[in-house]
Amino acid sequence: MVATLRQRRRSLPDLAISTIIGFCSFLYLTGGKILNPSNNKWLFGIDSDANFIGWQFFRRTPILQFPIGNSPNLGTGFASSVVYTDSIPLLAIPFKFLNFLLPNAFQYFGLWVLVCFVLQTVFAFRLLKHWMDDRTSAHLASVFFVIAPCFLFRFSVGANGHLALCGQFLVLWAMHLLLQSQHRQRTWLLLCCASILIHVYLFSMVFAFFVVSVATHPSANIRGRLNSLKQSALHIGSVLTASIGIFWFVGGFMSAGSDGGDAYVGATLTTFIDPMATVNNFSWSSLFPDISSGGGLVENVSFLGVATLILLPLVVVFLIRSRKAINTRKTALIISAILLFAFSLSPDIWLASRKLVSYNPPPVLAQIFQSFRTVDRYSWVLVYLLMTIAFASLTFFVRKQWLRVTLLLALLGVQFFDMRTSINETRERFTTSSYQSPLTSPLWNKLGPQYKRLETVPPLNLDPHWFDFALYADSWGLSSNAAGMARVSDEAFAALVAKQQSEINRLQFRSDTLYVLTNYPPNPMSEEILRRFGTSNFEQSGVRAAEVDGFVIIAP
Repeated sequence: MVATLRQRRRSLPDLAISTIIGFCSFLYLTGGKILNPSNNKWLFGIDSDANFIGWQFFRRTPILQFPIGNSPNLGTGFASSVVYTDSIPLLAIPFKFLNFLLPNAFQYFGLWVLVCFVLQTVFAFRLLKHWMDDRTSAHLASVFFVIAPCFLFRFSVGANGHLALCGQFLVLWAMHLLLQSQHRQRTWLLLCCASILIHVYLFSMVFAFFVVSVATHPSANIRGRLNSLKQSALHIGSVLTASIGIFWFVGGFMSAGSDGGDAYVGATLTTFIDPMATVNNFSWSSLFPDISSGGGLVENVSFLGVATLILLPLVVVFLIRSRKAINTRKTALIISAILLFAFSLSPDIWLASRKLVSYNPPPVLAQIFQSFRTVDRYSWVLVYLLMTIAFASLTFFVRKQWLRVTLLLALLGVQFFDMRTSINETRERFTTSSYQSPLTSPLWNKLGPQYKRLETVPPLNLDPHWFDFALYADSWGLSSNAAGMARVSDEAFAALVAKQQSEINRLQFRSDTLYVLTNYPPNPMSEEILRRFGTSNFEQSGVRAAEVDGFVIIAP
């Protein structure tokens, strides 16, 4: 106990330095204004708007409900859980219990981004310390982890602002835990349960390392030694059961839809040297050319960064020369990272834009692919491991500390120069918002207080203008069948579309519902409804209809 306390005291200065590095990086790259809980405009216009809307509708649900993450008023007819708006249930659920204290415009996503920056440097440093002895060099090297393209890309427009996936510190934490001399049962349980409340992809990576940790720590303890395969299996099973139980409790099984549509989104064999131009037409490197990607899908950037690529030739030599120091856990980490990268290639393996091979995975693997279609994210593990070993190689071959520091600072300057466009784009993403609602007519505000429900026809899920209508519904406390859900049952959604159109065809309108006929495609009943119910006088009683801001609205 005394030794543990002393060790913790010695680690406090390192924790403080890592926190300062992460906080300063956050301020530089975001400007800091996103910490204002009333500043929500920076979330609009990309997928982070689904995170915000998911939170806004969830916060109005009953305190006591089951599942606790149920959000029935968003996506009415196909609604599920706050899990599938990627609103980070780990934060959404506690803040919901404080909702009576919070302003209407409250958002916690700025706080989440700060946490991601700080913990990214904290656990990058701890991971690096397993491979290098020089603390100063490890702190400098940790800066590369908060400007890693695969990390910053998750904030960008190109990645649609997937804020939950910015929690890549969970992966670094798991890699660090795997390399520790003792298997920390409680920490692994905490990490697995927390990660499944952030994003299921992050949980899957963390859990994979947990299993490897159990396998490589035969002296781990659960009321005694884990000295048998049966005890190890019970340990793994208990953590998995707890994690799945929490996922079930928050509504993780409320949707049966698959992830990512019909196509696999996999990494390529050139992914580590491909800076990938995104939808904003900027590249993550000015020195390396963009490489055309297989399938034309850009969901992830796994570019190593110019500093790591410069050091990469040293990695093989370092691993050979220091092979005696590569213990069982480090070997397991390297093998795990390679296997996860192989999985990230998907059943369609590409070299740049050329498909080399396509195979039918075995049934068990096929089921995993069915659930996790954007498998390119699993390349992050090898990215971070290669970065770690690359900087460890520098400190191994350069003995003088002043020269190490000088070289690391020079590499940092080169990487900032190489990424100047993407860094500027990242900063602009946090400081500017071009969002303008197309719902500009005063009639929307006049009708909003008169209804309890908003229904777009057909229902919208991540379709054009879904956010505009969901935001409008939220502003008046209406339910909305326009939503941004990550997973939706295609069969249930199609049945809802047919049912809703049948009601419109029969001119059946509920008196508590404001209807909007969208143009995707134009509704065949629009002209008939305007002919029969069209008016400019919405003070009259009965069914009223009009074309407003390019949409046909029906106000019973």
